[in-house]
Amino acid sequence: MVGRDRFSNLWPLPCESESGNPLGLRPPRADRFILQEDGPQETVVVRCAPLTRGPNVARDRSDVRSRTTLSSVGMSQMPDRRGWLEFSRPAFKLRFLYPAVTPRGRPVEITEEQHDGAYRVHLTAREGGEIYVEFFRFPDLQPPDEYARHRPYLVGRFGPEAVSELTETSLRGCPAWSYAFRGNGLERAVLSLQVGRDTYRIISDPQARLNDDIIATVSIEA
Repeated sequence: MVGRDRFSNLWPLPCESESGNPLGLRPPRADRFILQEDGPQETVVVRCAPLTRGPNVARDRSDVRSRTTLSSVGMSQMPDRRGWLEFSRPAFKLRFLYPAVTPRGRPVEITEEQHDGAYRVHLTAREGGEIYVEFFRFPDLQPPDEYARHRPYLVGRFGPEAVSELTETSLRGCPAWSYAFRGNGLERAVLSLQVGRDTYRIISDPQARLNDDIIATVSIEA
């Protein structure tokens, strides 16, 4: 089962100052999701994106900006993201960074598919199992409903004991839901976020550290 701490312990968020010094961004508030942007010297400008905690919660669309000073962290606590690429699309509300090649030198392949309003982005490498991350947008669907729809398929494929229960968690202060499944020699962790009326689902291989490093860069477009 994916535990509550799997995604909530990604703080401090690794990043760099304009001068190139390693820094760690810590959350100013627990109910805000932080989007890192460039800023001078040892500060960055951050955007606090509005969050929803369920279908009955009013959605505040305001875009609050603040300036936060960062504290330094050791290089051993953060991956080297020099040369990483940014994924950003107008129709996809999640942005993230990913490497062009894996630490072992294998090219990272990224594929995109759209069908009936759904949007899939898949990151893989051909060999070695260093990276497997799938981002999927489901229009007009909430995370519990996505789980209820996905679970029967997984049970039919892997068996009734292969799928964990749905658990509330968070991604750096952003409310989220998680579950896991395994079978036929594979294991996958699932993280779902509600963004507006849509669900964004992230499926990854929990055995590959690089996947967590990519998920740690996820930000939500306001």
